Amino acid sequence: MLIYLIIASVCYLGAWSKAPKKAYQLSFFAMWFFMAFRGLDLSSKVDGFYYHDFFNILSYTLTVQAKTGFGWGFGLLSAVCKTICPRFEFFQVVFTALLFVLLAMVMRELHLSYQEKCLFLFFYMTQQMLWYFCNLLRQAPANLIVWYVMLH
Repeated sequence: MLIYLIIASVCYLGAWSKAPKKAYQLSFFAMWFFMAFRGLDLSSKVDGFYYHDFFNILSYTLTVQAKTGFGWGFGLLSAVCKTICPRFEFFQVVFTALLFVLLAMVMRELHLSYQEKCLFLFFYMTQQMLWYFCNLLRQAPANLIVWYVMLH
């Protein structure tokens, strides 16, 4: 959690620094790196291992989808990642990259200054990020897509 606090501090202090663009870019990349290469124990004991088990036993049939409750989009992304590399860590990196692309699209649509972007990242990181990016993997892209659609 020390790394998480350091990244949050860079986000917060970046809003009042002389180079808020660099602070924003550094904290955005550091947040992606921290989330993409995190361990399963950062998420709750149930959710992280549930996603990991789903990825490992996924046979992409209608019965598996119906029994697990995972949506088709999440199953399709898992299937594509599993055909490229059968390790869950690869899926985690790809999924986190997708989430950060969506987050960047939302932030671009908000037309914020770099100081405001730093503060937005700080508040998003402290309020939502661990919950959505670690525990609620299926809901995180849906949440960001809804935000993006609402901005249009």
